[in-house]
Parts: sequence; C-alpha cells; structure tokens
Amino acid sequence: VLLGVEMTQLLSRWMDAGKDDQLIERELELSPPEPPPENNWRLTITTSDMERASTDAPVTVTVFGDQGDSGPIQLESEGKFQRAAIDEFEIHIDEGKVGKISKIRIQHSDSTAEADMHLSKVELESLDGKTKVEFPPLDRWLSSADDDGDVVRELPAIWPDDPEPKKVTKYSVEIHTGDESRAPADSKIYITLHGENGDSGKRYLNKNKDDTPKFDKSKVDVFSLEAVDLGPLKKVTLGYDQFDENSGWQCTKVVIKESENAPEQYVGTEDKWLDNESEDGLTER
Repeated sequence: VLLGVEMTQLLSRWMDAGKDDQLIERELELSPPEPPPENNWRLTITTSDMERASTDAPVTVTVFGDQGDSGPIQLESEGKFQRAAIDEFEIHIDEGKVGKISKIRIQHSDSTAEADMHLSKVELESLDGKTKVEFPPLDRWLSSADDDGDVVRELPAIWPDDPEPKKVTKYSVEIHTGDESRAPADSKIYITLHGENGDSGKRYLNKNKDDTPKFDKSKVDVFSLEAVDLGPLKKVTLGYDQFDENSGWQCTKVVIKESENAPEQYVGTEDKWLDNESEDGLTER
C-alpha cells in the first residue's frame, strides 16, 4: 500500500537459483488499479407503508437486457428500506454488456432475523435524464414466510416504444421426495429454471402451497415460482444446502408447469440423491 492506494502487479516467475533464469531478485513496476466505472443510472425503490415492510438484510438487484445482464449489484442498505421510504441508489450498468433493458430482479439475502420486506415500486432512470425505464407496480412480499415464500422478485421493463412488456409467469414446481430420503423438513433446497429466454436465478423452496412440513419421505410438494417468462424450458438445476451428516435428500421426480392447471412443460424423472456423503458427493444437479 502506497499513500493509501493499493497497487498490484502479477509476477508468476520463480525466484530460485536453480529454476527459470536463476534470478533470486526481481523488480516490479507497480500501477494503480483501474478506477471503478462511473455510475450512470438512478434506481429508486419504494418500501410499502405497512407493518414489517422494512428489512435489515443485504439487498441486491440484477438488470437484464437483450445482450446479457449486469450481475448482482449490492445496494448500500444501511438506513435504507424503512417503512414508506423512497430510496435512491446510483448504480453502474454496462449498456454494451446488458443492451436494451428487459427486466430487473431484486432480492435480499434472507440472512437476518428481520429480513422480510414488502416493496411497492421500482423505477430506473439514466443520470442524464434521457432514458427512463418503467416497471409494473410490485406490491409484494419478499419473505420466506409470507406470500409464496420467495425472497426474489422479477419485473419486466416497460418501454414507450414497446407497450406490451413480457409477462410474469407463475410456474408450478412439483417436487417428489423419495421414500428413503433423510432430509429434515426445514432443509434449504433450491431450484433454478433454465429456458430459452434466460433463467430464474437461484430460488429457495421455502414454502409449499399447503404451508405444511416439506420434503417428507414419499411426499409430493408443490411450490410457486414467479419469473419474467423464460420461454420453453430446457433444464432445471436442483441444489441442497446440506449442513448435517446423514441427512441426504432423495428426489425422484420434478414437474414444472406454467401454471398449476397447465400442461406439463418439463418433467425430470431421475431418482437422484443430493448428499455430500453419497458416491459422487454432489449436492447440486
């Protein structure tokens, strides 16, 4: 560290009298890191005016476009997301990487005692004031205990020249647990849906539609998962945050529908264990 600025230089050379060019001393030319890109968008998030609407958990957003996505953007949340608050954040979106914005994903970490939040509105505007992206009203919980149990929400972008935004699809996720499974009912099991239009991101299956204990032996659990329409589904990823020994989860079948009463769009019938003590030790498939 020099004058408060961290400088780095990759070396990747030996300092050994018996190796490489046999030198045991080298000079390095240090240069400061590239400055972070300037923020170019203003994100405005309105927290609902209702009890328990505020959160103390870390919050991230990801902006998606027709070229790619921004990756998760961590929002400075200290003192933010209080009841009825309107919070503004200046963020950087690489427009060459993202392209024309098509949706936004907002989520919290669900890692604190008061993580639950209820949001009413999200807005996005370029700092130069030339471009404004609107989104439908949100007015939803991001909560593992309320609503559908999801802490992730997606909103489609609404552009003036394209008044018909992509639809938000409420997928029905049917999980069949095997009769030899040892996973407890509070297991942290997650799923990602992959379609022609992208993926849903990692979603924990916190609350089934019956609000009953989950993943019991031989049980079929049905969950709701909302995402901006993914198009025809290609695959799903299942994962299990396994913390205890002898607690492997056996999944025998996965059925995905575009709604509870719709035809089956994806069916996976492999009898698989997610268990760090199994033969291959995999807890994600």
